Amino acid sequence: MKLPRTIPRLVLEILCLIVLLLQILLPLLLWSRLPDPMPTHFNMAGEADGWGSRWTVFLFPGFSLFLWLLMSVTARLDPKHWSMPFSVPYGREVPVYSAVKTLLVALKLETMALFAAMELLILFGGARFFNAVCWPVMGLVFVTLAVGLYIAWRKRFW
Repeated sequence: MKLPRTIPRLVLEILCLIVLLLQILLPLLLWSRLPDPMPTHFNMAGEADGWGSRWTVFLFPGFSLFLWLLMSVTARLDPKHWSMPFSVPYGREVPVYSAVKTLLVALKLETMALFAAMELLILFGGARFFNAVCWPVMGLVFVTLAVGLYIAWRKRFW
């Protein structure tokens, strides 16, 4: 089943690529200023309790690239193969699957933004800002999931 392209999905995809590109370029631009070893893990008090080489800063862009590839391939699969938490009535497939595809792209962007936020915290040693940055982004992921599934569920009837 071919789903129509939408402007919101295109904008989300472009934002995903921008986040991915920034995640790769920022460590390269800051490479000479990065300490070796550098903090890689922080406790809840914001103190570094794990250390690694400068190369570990490329783990987050690697996770984002893997996620981008995986979710892009999933979004290109025939929607009839997606596991849906509700049945899709005959004749309502396109609006429901289109809403779910937009949800997938939004979740892809938000998860990549979470990895980017973690990378920034490690690059700039701002573990004290972890709770102010990462928890809201993770909360946004769950809100997007709930709202997106609700919208897809409602599209069954519209």
